[in-house]
Amino acid sequence: MMKEPFKSEDVLAKEAEHALYGEHAPWLRSHSARRLLCVFCVVSLVAYAVAGFSDAPVISLIALLVFIATYIGLRVAVRKIVDLPDRYVDERMKMLRGDIYRWTHVGVAAMISAIMILHIVLSLMAKSGIAQTLSSEQWFDLMFVLLFASLALPNILLAWREREI
Repeated sequence: MMKEPFKSEDVLAKEAEHALYGEHAPWLRSHSARRLLCVFCVVSLVAYAVAGFSDAPVISLIALLVFIATYIGLRVAVRKIVDLPDRYVDERMKMLRGDIYRWTHVGVAAMISAIMILHIVLSLMAKSGIAQTLSSEQWFDLMFVLLFASLALPNILLAWREREI
């Protein structure tokens, strides 16, 4: 007889109760603390991108570490809404989750479009001799920022928007 790879209903119910009513990281319960994490997360991504373009590896590493720390903090802050199965959350939370994921898809599509437009503009400018194209390291940094932004965006939107989590 094979073991079932999924968690049993009792285990899920205990995890849901702990996530909904447990006091983990009480300092993340305040709206201002979550917004501060959002700001640090976005600033660290921008700093990583700028450091990649200016060839500053130490600043890139610091920005990456700050991003990871703030991302983990945001995940802890919003896990009540994001991680629970649908049967353990009310209709408002289900709708909120759906709205946040829709806005995340729009944001990621906008970022990809901006990167594509940047590539087209820089290619045209390079052909006319006005500017240089981006190096492969700079494109790698841009893709890395896009990846991290797409991971963090749902958490950022939830933490920024919701007062009571």
